[in-house]
Amino acid sequence: MENSIFKQTYTQVMKQLPYLVATFLLIACGGTEHPPTVDDITITDTLTTDTAVMEAPVIEEVKEQILTLSDFPNQWVMLTPTDSGQVIFNPCDAENPQLQFLEEDGYMYLHEILGQEAEGYTVEEAVQTSTGEMRFSVTSTLSGAHQTIVFNYTNKDQLVGRWSGISHSEYEFVAATNIKTFHAIDQPCKECWGEEGCGEE
Repeated sequence: MENSIFKQTYTQVMKQLPYLVATFLLIACGGTEHPPTVDDITITDTLTTDTAVMEAPVIEEVKEQILTLSDFPNQWVMLTPTDSGQVIFNPCDAENPQLQFLEEDGYMYLHEILGQEAEGYTVEEAVQTSTGEMRFSVTSTLSGAHQTIVFNYTNKDQLVGRWSGISHSEYEFVAATNIKTFHAIDQPCKECWGEEGCGEE
């Protein structure tokens, strides 16, 4: 009977022996590890408040104002550059190039005088932008072609500017109301028609 009890006790002890040994080894090595706490962790902030923000470019709106004949000079005369400055040169065989704006039956017309020839346009729309540029949408009375003629002042105090979309666009024009500011030169008749064709000058 005693042998039987001893065997049962021995068997139970042997079954628990691996767990006892494992527990002993863990204690001998310093105890069980515990998960890190908040105090054990160093937090590195990788965010920055200096991040560059891309801003979309601001595009200013160019406003337009409808023009009437009372808003700008209606006649312009071409200036001719010389060594002593710009002058109004009147050829002896043609007219000095000019631009004339007229109004008839409620419509605006533009006449471009080109020496011995002329070109006419019907002004469909005339506007001035906020930058001071004048734009004229025109239709040729001869060909029916559509185009845009643009004017910009180069010296607003002297009423001098440049027209693009016309002949002689490389030259500046002065408003007829201010032509006395510039010296006028009349080409001698004999340079065009000779002595006999001009008589006494």
